[in-house]
Amino acid sequence: MALILHLKKQVADMKAECRPPKEDIIMHNESPDNLCIIVSREMKMIESKMKNEQTL
Repeated sequence: MALILHLKKQVADMKAECRPPKEDIIMHNESPDNLCIIVSREMKMIESKMKNEQTL
């Protein structure tokens, strides 16, 4: 029961952000409790020359 109450508090603290299509979203030094949900159903994977993958 404590877990459910804790989750309800977390959901109550959430806020929605809308971004225009094709806008790059770059987050640096964000706390790990942030969650991004992509609703557009479109993502692009870009591989850099340093062999690090980025999701756009």
